[in-house]
Amino acid sequence: MIILRINIDCKLFLWKNRDSFAFLSENFLLFSKHKKRSVARFF
Repeated sequence: MIILRINIDCKLFLWKNRDSFAFLSENFLLFSKHKKRSVARFF
């Protein structure tokens, strides 16, 4: 039951912070794309 409770807490935390997580993941994807592009340009 404790594990289930932790799982619910994690889901609530993610749900509350979903906007900031989405923002971070979008930025990370953009950053990794940009990095790959600059590396490709470098070589």
